[in-house]
Amino acid sequence: MRRRRLVLLAGGVLLLLCACVGLVGGASFFFGSWRPCGQGSAASSANATILTSQTVDHVTTCGGNVVVLGHVTGDVTAYGGSVNVTSSGIVDGDITSYGGRVEVAGLVQGDVTSYGSSVTLDSLSRVQGDVQTYGGGINKMAGASVEGSIDRNHPTSFSLTNLPFLNPFDFSFPGVSIIIWVLIAAALAQWFPQRTLRVGEVMFSNLPRSLAIGALSWVLGLILAVILALTIIGIPLTLAILLVLAAGGILGNVAIGWLIGRGILQRLARRDYSPVLEAMVGVAILALIESLPFLGFLLSIFIALLGVGATLLSRFGSSRRRVSSLRRRAV
Repeated sequence: MRRRRLVLLAGGVLLLLCACVGLVGGASFFFGSWRPCGQGSAASSANATILTSQTVDHVTTCGGNVVVLGHVTGDVTAYGGSVNVTSSGIVDGDITSYGGRVEVAGLVQGDVTSYGSSVTLDSLSRVQGDVQTYGGGINKMAGASVEGSIDRNHPTSFSLTNLPFLNPFDFSFPGVSIIIWVLIAAALAQWFPQRTLRVGEVMFSNLPRSLAIGALSWVLGLILAVILALTIIGIPLTLAILLVLAAGGILGNVAIGWLIGRGILQRLARRDYSPVLEAMVGVAILALIESLPFLGFLLSIFIALLGVGATLLSRFGSSRRRVSSLRRRAV
């Protein structure tokens, strides 16, 4: 027992060390290579003015304003500054401003988007795409032409009812979800019944431990997956981590659903049913419960954490454990 604890502790320390190293390396790579104002034909950290006789590919500024008198064949992006397209200005791409207002009096063939400020469309302006603001308004003067949609003051304020799992009236029957889960449960019950039952046994016999390991695995696993994905060469490891987390969540969901289905069917008629039928019925009921607002969301998270922890503890159901206790719980 002591040796086993030492092995688990050493594994946890090693995983934490790998996460820290990956975090430092990934952050260095990401922040060292991402320079939004360091590229482009008219990129600058100051103001940028495209003259009437001038044509550029695209414009990107950080902390500076953009004035378009000429022709921009690409996109115009301003971080912390405003964008002004005069009556003689032409922008073939999109206009995006983060924290600054957008004024258009010329031609924009793409979309116009402002985050945290407003958009003003002059009477001579023509926008062939969409116009939308996040946290700001849109002032469209008479004569202005917008061929796409206009989304004034796109909602960005936080509200509990904006979240579907916290809205008590936001419920829709999960038909597709039930079908997918039923097929998965049938496959696991048919081809991997013992492994699934072992995962379920570990979930109930070591619930606190499974929950703790599952929570730690999800947090460190997702952090490590994101960091490895940023390094490009770590994408295969990222996929492997996500696959392990997904497999654990699926096994946990099916194992609990199997128990639910077995218990319900045996109470309806005291006789043995096919394991596949038990798993299908239970998983369908569990999927319906998990679709409930708020409570279903919390239950889904709980099962995902518990499932991953139990899957890792049981080594994907390969550990030699008796399933009799699980069967007694299911009755």
